[in-house]
Amino acid sequence: MNLILLSNFIIEDQLLSLSVASKLLEIADLNNRSDNLNDKENIKNLNNGKNTEINWDWFKSKDNNNSNTEKFINKQQIIVFNSKSKENLSQNLISLYVKYNQPTWLILGSLSEISNAMQQGLLRFIEEPPQNLNIILTARSKSDILSTIISRCEIKPIPSFVSFNYINKEKNDELTSAFQPPKDFLQILLQNKTTNPPEFKNISRDGLETWLWQLEYLTSQVILKNGSSDRLEHIFENILEAKKLNQANVLNRLIWAQLFV
Repeated sequence: MNLILLSNFIIEDQLLSLSVASKLLEIADLNNRSDNLNDKENIKNLNNGKNTEINWDWFKSKDNNNSNTEKFINKQQIIVFNSKSKENLSQNLISLYVKYNQPTWLILGSLSEISNAMQQGLLRFIEEPPQNLNIILTARSKSDILSTIISRCEIKPIPSFVSFNYINKEKNDELTSAFQPPKDFLQILLQNKTTNPPEFKNISRDGLETWLWQLEYLTSQVILKNGSSDRLEHIFENILEAKKLNQANVLNRLIWAQLFV
């Protein structure tokens, strides 16, 4: 079974891969124990290629201590690599055509960061992978993925509360540099103040979408923590409407105005 983990945030792909690998190894080890029956059933279903829901509670907070996991990666049931160049991707894929005696998981990098030409090369591998080898990929949006790859994979959206723990800060800051930090801007909305709009010529649609997703997530967390109110509900509705405008490719200044309705 091939999985694509979908996140609307720019995630630190390698860090998420290590956490996924860590959990898969932990669950696989449960086959030798009699407890945690739910996790045992999950890994059994995954290995048999059955449809099963990922327990995202596993990833509520990132685990920075991956030393034990790294000892087993690329040696037992988990293989992790992240190829961004066509040459490395081709070489790595060729090296994977070996016999796997037990179900093995290959965790690759983000499809959003490789070209369509490289995805075409990856497609051949996804169509006919070695026996017992299952593939996990990540991406920001379905629009970043070739339809032929989507048809051969199962899509699992990563919840915002998980993705937010794995944000790639450097890339995120670069993409959203034209905006105020989402936390600061939310405070402006909560105080019902106005702020000068950014220079729209410096704003990319991708950057605006990334910023709006974070603004929506932070607002939802405020509501969960403090309870709802007319003001919070009004802000949340405006953010959702601004996201719809962005998806319709409306001018950025109209989206900005929507937030202050």
